[in-house]
Amino acid sequence: MMRQQLQQERDYDYVSFADEATLRRAEEDVRGWLARLTRPTIIDEAQLLPSLPLALKEHTDALSTDNQFVLTGSASIGRKGLGGADPLTRRAQRMTMHPLTRWELAGHPGSLVDRLFDGEIVPGTYRQENDRQLLDRLRIGGFPLYVFPKSVLTRGDLRGRLASDLTMILSDEVMPDIGFNVVKARSVLDALLRRPGGILNATDLGRQLDLDKRTVERHIDAFGRLFLLQWLPNLATEGRRQSFSRAKIHASDIAFAVDALERSGIDILDQREYFGQLLESHVVNELRAHAEWADVRTMAHYWRKASATNPEVDLVFTDDMQRHVAIEIKASTRVSSADAAGIRAFRASRGLHRGFVFYRGSEILAIDDDVWAVPFSLLDDVSSFGPTTRSSGPAPEREELIINSPAPRSSRDDFDASLFVSYVHADNDAQKGRIIKFARDLAETYSFLYGRDLQIFIDRDDIGWGDDWRKRLGNEIASTAFLLANVTPRYLRSQACRQEVLDFASAARAAGEPRLLLPLLWVDIDATDVVPKDDPVRQRLLDTQWIDVKAVRALQPDSIEYEQLVERVAIRLRSTLEARNAPGKMSEPAAEEPDLIDLVTSMNGHREQLDEAVRAFTSSFDEIGSAFRAEPLPQTADMHAASTVFARIGQRLEEPSASLIAATEELGEAWQRVDSDISEFVRLASAFPRATREELSESLAGLSRALDQPGIDQMETIVNMMSGISRQLRPTGRALGGALQLVRGISGSAQAWRTALEAQ
Repeated sequence: MMRQQLQQERDYDYVSFADEATLRRAEEDVRGWLARLTRPTIIDEAQLLPSLPLALKEHTDALSTDNQFVLTGSASIGRKGLGGADPLTRRAQRMTMHPLTRWELAGHPGSLVDRLFDGEIVPGTYRQENDRQLLDRLRIGGFPLYVFPKSVLTRGDLRGRLASDLTMILSDEVMPDIGFNVVKARSVLDALLRRPGGILNATDLGRQLDLDKRTVERHIDAFGRLFLLQWLPNLATEGRRQSFSRAKIHASDIAFAVDALERSGIDILDQREYFGQLLESHVVNELRAHAEWADVRTMAHYWRKASATNPEVDLVFTDDMQRHVAIEIKASTRVSSADAAGIRAFRASRGLHRGFVFYRGSEILAIDDDVWAVPFSLLDDVSSFGPTTRSSGPAPEREELIINSPAPRSSRDDFDASLFVSYVHADNDAQKGRIIKFARDLAETYSFLYGRDLQIFIDRDDIGWGDDWRKRLGNEIASTAFLLANVTPRYLRSQACRQEVLDFASAARAAGEPRLLLPLLWVDIDATDVVPKDDPVRQRLLDTQWIDVKAVRALQPDSIEYEQLVERVAIRLRSTLEARNAPGKMSEPAAEEPDLIDLVTSMNGHREQLDEAVRAFTSSFDEIGSAFRAEPLPQTADMHAASTVFARIGQRLEEPSASLIAATEELGEAWQRVDSDISEFVRLASAFPRATREELSESLAGLSRALDQPGIDQMETIVNMMSGISRQLRPTGRALGGALQLVRGISGSAQAWRTALEAQ
């Protein structure tokens, strides 16, 4: 992808030594071959010509301009040629292309390492991944051809590809001067891969494999040059004693380690120590990749101090100012201050800027001074951190705005209402802070008009975000809790925001106060197709008394029009509060209460229709998968030939895609009917026996399981990638995208209703 970008945007020429004729011509006269190249040029698989770096040194010394050559390869380039020195020293910038990280795959800008050093930490509750989800992610790893395969891979396919790739990498075709016995090399590599994150003892390993220590270390050096392994030196050991001795060894891609363990018959989820070791390697690999493009320049180590207790930290980043960020990785779902014991020992020995304990839970929690427990989802959740600053001071615990009236307040419950402001950080940034400013101006205007106060919680800055609004919804004395949802296309696609809307709407409905969900439409969502028309979250928002604030984007904050718009929202809040406090509270407009028997009958009929729609949906999805498997994807660099194949695949997928679109629409309509029934059921839940409520809850759980289509995420990623190459596949990409968005919406809505039922 980088090569294609350079070719397209900067007009680089491209040659590859994978082409035998090109390699032979270069071997015959490397200096003459270089002189004949059109500059600038990308030379791929450059490691196949060991004499190239020295010749390139002499060639570039005679040039008057820089940036004329880019060397790429599947092994280290230019480490030999001048008595073991690198001929390209001070003439080239080296970059290691690590496997793709979760952050990159999610499309987030910037580096997580910068945020670990200087980002504003946002405590709160985030997505939690279960063991099987994590292990599935580890099996695939991060190499592009595994993440974006040319066809949908089964686990057996993936294992076969890993085995084939390792065989090729360890052969002379990749590094001709390596001189390895492939069988012996594979045994050394497997032994290392089966101890992810283990501290190397070359003598013991050699004894196990009947090899001497120097042979083991020679293999490890070669594995590093082949990008199969990487290692962390011990920060507690003197620099002159560092080589491979007592280093922690990690697979460069975690997929190799998972494969090696499973080939040896180990059940990773059953033998938990291996699962913990893999998670450690996974986090280390992800963060070391982030360090490559971070603004903060760092060195990476682990730390283990020889003492009676042998305190240890899994990963330590040290920047140019000698600030240390210490990281521990735990496989547990709960964490306490005791889990930071190694970080505290490191602080006492070396000093500490910040510490983090990665664990399998869902909350970011402060567990010690400048030490936080963070979930694994931090690796791809940009909302976990606010903006980065180079200040070394601690980040504020939360951002909260309280507009005070002249009269003193005795407690938080004296506020008229609590507003929980839900938004996407990128939207606020794109609007130059207008979203947060609007919320603050709303509180100021309300206080001016009515002499009463509003309490505002900004985004996820309070650990008790969800607990707080749930408590306030259920407390008659406490102030009303509104969810101020700032709706944009990105908001509709944000999984965190989507679940927030579903949870809040369900809880408000169960509390008999459905009008407490207050959407502010910043963009015309009818003009976007990021979610289908029958998306459950979109429907929840549009079913409310939403307010159009699109004009805010074009108004000056000090204009009369802006002030009138803010005042209109403040008046809407006040009228809602008055209705809440009036006799009868905020229940729906007076209407005849539904007959319970009629409601149950309606629910049963609509659930049968939903079951039928689910069966049709899963059948249509299976047809897409079958069509994919029936037509091999192009294996050629000839774009004309590839285009012909893509056109044929697109034609084959045309009918299944149309079928999936129709099935998705039918499923959405069926869910809307069931969702409406459940809304009434939850409102009247106390009238139903507990057994009936539990039966409905289990039915909703079963619906989520039925919609959990294996491979749908991966297939959507593959199709979207290919859609950028071939327009014939774009209809299928849109069909899968709509299907996936609806499935996620229904599953999230079902979970929100289950939570509301359990609270009854």
